[in-house]
Amino acid sequence: SFLFGSKVSAQETTGYNNFTSSFWSVQQEEVQPHCVFRPTKNTEVSTAVLLSRLTGCEFAARSGGHAAFTGASSAPGGISIWFKDMSAVTLDADKKVASIEPGNNWLTTYAALEPYGLAVIGGRASSIGVGGFVLGGGISYHSNLYGWSCDNVESFEVRLWACNTLRMHINE
Repeated sequence: SFLFGSKVSAQETTGYNNFTSSFWSVQQEEVQPHCVFRPTKNTEVSTAVLLSRLTGCEFAARSGGHAAFTGASSAPGGISIWFKDMSAVTLDADKKVASIEPGNNWLTTYAALEPYGLAVIGGRASSIGVGGFVLGGGISYHSNLYGWSCDNVESFEVRLWACNTLRMHINE
């Protein structure tokens, strides 16, 4: 926590408890990471992953935490990187591509695009995180017309493993 200060939550703290109690499945809630890190920018993610690699400390990344199995987005005894504070949704100038940070779920993503009359091919449940959904393929109500969510990704920004921002094609 020396390097990241209040962005790191140790066991028995409010931030840590907020993390472990906010999973969709009981199996995920049972995982006890050593600490939880909530980055706000890409360079912090890179630094955390590098520190994890240098120290041999296991890490896991969490977008929404909707997996049903233990350890899917939390590292037992390690560092759990929670993208909750990386939640920007921005449009390119021509409004053909949205850049979506991994802390978003589908509710926040759709809400950010709605004022423009735009949408992306995303999740059917609003609470599912964008990151895990897209990396897992992503079946949508509109997959028969536009393919899976991952088929609509223009690019991923990746920092030493962790996916920080994905750019998706807009569907009007």
